Amino acid sequence: YNTLATFLSSLDFKPLDADSSVFCRDGIIIAIYVDDLLIAGASKSAIDQIKAALSERFKMTDLGACHFYLGMEVIRDRPRRTLRLSQTAYIQKVLQEHGFGSCKPVTTPMETSSRLVPANSDYQADKAFRRKYQSIVGSLMYAMLGTRPDLAFAVSVISRFSANPTKTHMKAVERILRYLHDT
Repeated sequence: YNTLATFLSSLDFKPLDADSSVFCRDGIIIAIYVDDLLIAGASKSAIDQIKAALSERFKMTDLGACHFYLGMEVIRDRPRRTLRLSQTAYIQKVLQEHGFGSCKPVTTPMETSSRLVPANSDYQADKAFRRKYQSIVGSLMYAMLGTRPDLAFAVSVISRFSANPTKTHMKAVERILRYLHDT
């Protein structure tokens, strides 16, 4: 990262205050994830110049137009000048991994009539159960942050119980999975 950040700085790119792995200069954005770079901007010639500079300094492969990035599908419609992001494949994978590939769907991510509360003070969740719960919650957080803001409230509620989840909390998590299956 330091080597790449220093090189991008020499090209007058500045990291964002909000995310130091995203660099900007004159309407060109470079997002970095480990050894993958995503370059976006309005000027194809400016992007080509940056790619050429990067190729001189680093061994790299240009994969062309972005179709997938970090589990998100990028769908471009140039005539309509639209760009859409989708995590359908990611969500289907999560559903399959946790046994919800074919389940009874629901139309809301949470029950409106119930309220989740912490476990009793004498209860301690089994380590394997806690890990499974945390794994699903983490997957839901990634979907929520990427393309599914409709999950924000439900995921914020269930994440509060990650340290010591109960079967009731897991039922709430499973409901979100069933909602994803429906949507």
